[in-house]
Amino acid sequence: MEVEYHPAVVSDLNQGFSWYETHHAGLGAQFREEVYTAIDSIRENPKRYPRFRGGVRQCLVHRFPWTILYRVIKRRATVRVLVIRHQRRQPLHGLGRR
Repeated sequence: MEVEYHPAVVSDLNQGFSWYETHHAGLGAQFREEVYTAIDSIRENPKRYPRFRGGVRQCLVHRFPWTILYRVIKRRATVRVLVIRHQRRQPLHGLGRR
């Protein structure tokens, strides 16, 4: 499947990267790599991960307390990543994204 991203996802990823990199050099790159690995897994088998709410599914990022929320768009054979968020953030963060 193809993967597309909500425009705010870049900011989500950059915020996480910056936070980890500030606390330990190289950790931001490790975070980013784990996020990309999770997105590859979603792309390969998007129904592998549980539904979160409605048509939105969630994938937990390995080694980091972050979640990727995404939607499968069947008619276009596309996965749309809606938000990459820290698991302790406000529970509704990013849910309004389409």
